[in-house]
Amino acid sequence: MSLFAEENSASSSKSECNALEDPAWRIVIVGKTGNGKSSLGNIILRCQDDTFVIGSGMNSTTTKHSVKRNLSENLEVVDTPDPVNCDMDESTAKLEVTQWKGCTNMGVVVVIRCDVRYTAEEYAIYKQIKEHWGSDFCKHLVVAFTFGDRLEQDLDDFGKQLENGCPEVVNVLRDANQQYVVFDCSAGKLKSQ
Repeated sequence: MSLFAEENSASSSKSECNALEDPAWRIVIVGKTGNGKSSLGNIILRCQDDTFVIGSGMNSTTTKHSVKRNLSENLEVVDTPDPVNCDMDESTAKLEVTQWKGCTNMGVVVVIRCDVRYTAEEYAIYKQIKEHWGSDFCKHLVVAFTFGDRLEQDLDDFGKQLENGCPEVVNVLRDANQQYVVFDCSAGKLKSQ
């Protein structure tokens, strides 16, 4: 028996997510294309293979949300597309985000790369998802900084940089009540909490 289960959820809704036995932990991962959402999902699920397909090309690999489970951990992760870079119109993006919301019971992880500048486009994607999600978006929000292996400073200096850095990142961290983690996606390790 496999430790991992997959639900093809391109058209999943809250009722379809609940049709399976509810896991103790269900996490939705959101963010911009190329930030490492699928890699992070694989790390959280503790899988050695690419349970979520990882891309490295110019286009987004994740075009519809998908749900994967680690049965031994009673954990479910929802990997989501970037609604802007997947060319979703406003009504499609709103419907997609509503479906993601219906698939979570524990938390939302917004993924930000820590090795590149946070852009206005990326912040606009975050704000769009937050607006479509609704007032409880920040209730269980955590920021995951990926590509931590590429940081040029130690984690204490990175934390200080976050306190006084880009106003948009400061706003996202404020929404997350300063809850963040730094991941080294290349090695699948949590660097800091």
